[in-house]
Amino acid sequence: MKKDFRNAAIILPAILTVILFIAFFVCMSVMDNCIPFSDGETVAYFDSAVSDKEAYSDNSLCGSISCEKAETDIIYNADYSNMNGSASLIPDGARPGETGCVYIKMLPSDIKPFAKASSGKSVTVNAQNKKYIYTYAYKFTSKSEYKITSENPDISKAMIIYSITPKGAGISDDYTAYVFELQGGSNGT
Repeated sequence: MKKDFRNAAIILPAILTVILFIAFFVCMSVMDNCIPFSDGETVAYFDSAVSDKEAYSDNSLCGSISCEKAETDIIYNADYSNMNGSASLIPDGARPGETGCVYIKMLPSDIKPFAKASSGKSVTVNAQNKKYIYTYAYKFTSKSEYKITSENPDISKAMIIYSITPKGAGISDDYTAYVFELQGGSNGT
């Protein structure tokens, strides 16, 4: 009886622990050859290793956007309290001039001049000492902000300016988005 207890309670778990310990380290050494773990270098799977996105900080001025005579400051990842009279550059998108989609959120009262750009006028973005000119492509509506920021237009360098479109008590609000295409950019403003 003592021998069975000793085998079941002490020796068997000790042997299993050693086997699992060896198996774990064998698997890790095999996986190290298959999966590129960090070798002291920065590994970025979706972004470049060094990005200008790191230069921005939340609620800081990062540029301006204008349409005809209306000009609005662009604040990086702005809180709603900082958005009155300005626009918010959403951090999940590209930066002006980059390949991808730039997402800019505005309050309903601030988007009105830019909504008029849909009649063929251009929108100018000044950021990082460069001037980018975007022209209207199309407009769409959505039930959620997530769907707006998930929109990936069939344009290599796009910008989406969007705002909530209030309907009554705010229970069934829609978002209206205006998609623009980059036409050109220049150094200096």
